[in-house]
Amino acid sequence: MMLSKNEDALICDMAETYHIYDIWALPVETLAVLASGLRDNSRIKMYLAGVKHIPAEFILPHIADNLALIGYGFTKDAKYKRNMPKMFTDIMRQEEKPKDIKTFESGADFDAAWARLANGE
Repeated sequence: MMLSKNEDALICDMAETYHIYDIWALPVETLAVLASGLRDNSRIKMYLAGVKHIPAEFILPHIADNLALIGYGFTKDAKYKRNMPKMFTDIMRQEEKPKDIKTFESGADFDAAWARLANGE
């Protein structure tokens, strides 16, 4: 399942953890055992779990946010809840907006679109 979901992540994890660069040379059973033994913060396991950041990556931003809130508490703005500092942890949790990606069926379709773009259409 891991291989079908994100092949690149699995290959990187196998190379980093086990120094295996050709996963196709392994028997399927061996590959499955090694893949299940990867650490929880491996690329593939984080991808499958839908996790973008490990909890340890939130510690320093959380500390910075708390210090900013303490400092903010001593300002006049805090009394009226104005100009509250932006939280690093909120920024980390924001999802990236999908980019406008165009695909083409063939090289000729791409060339035609490129020509239209060059002509200002």
